Amino acid sequence: MAVARKADLAAFFVGILAADAECLRLANSVLEREFGAAADSLPARPFVFTDYYERELGAHPLRAFLAYGTDFPPDRLAGHKLLTNRLEDELAARAETPFPRPVNLDPGYLAPDKLVLASAKDFSHRVYLSDGIYAEVTLQYSGGRFRSLPWTFPDYGSGEYDGFFLRMRERLMRDRRARRQA
Repeated sequence: MAVARKADLAAFFVGILAADAECLRLANSVLEREFGAAADSLPARPFVFTDYYERELGAHPLRAFLAYGTDFPPDRLAGHKLLTNRLEDELAARAETPFPRPVNLDPGYLAPDKLVLASAKDFSHRVYLSDGIYAEVTLQYSGGRFRSLPWTFPDYGSGEYDGFFLRMRERLMRDRRARRQA
């Protein structure tokens, strides 16, 4: 099995959609248990981009992001998606809501030129990784900014999260330079 070179390591993050503040708190707790303390976060905000999740999360979900280290081997993304799927099941059992899936956890990674999300759903633009998990490039980074693709989720394409992703990218690039010098 190939091992990621130091220069190929990426910044790992988890996007969270939660039915309410208590579900978000529970999600933060289990994510810290599994991945440690977040290095950065995008505080919760109302998710208003689509009603796609209303049946699972209710009419007023919250969106937040947690960023972890910049030492993430991209070949671990499928395993992390399988883990976050199990965590969603755990949270559904613990949360006191009428919703079947009160928390949606979307792991991904940021590399210098792209933001990649994991999914358990196949589609024409997704690439199979393993164990029923796919990956998609959700945003491209070029010309100093993130750019949407035809399949980019509306909230990711809105630019609302770009400041957070730019901070992640700056930290990644700084850490890559330091690793090269070490």
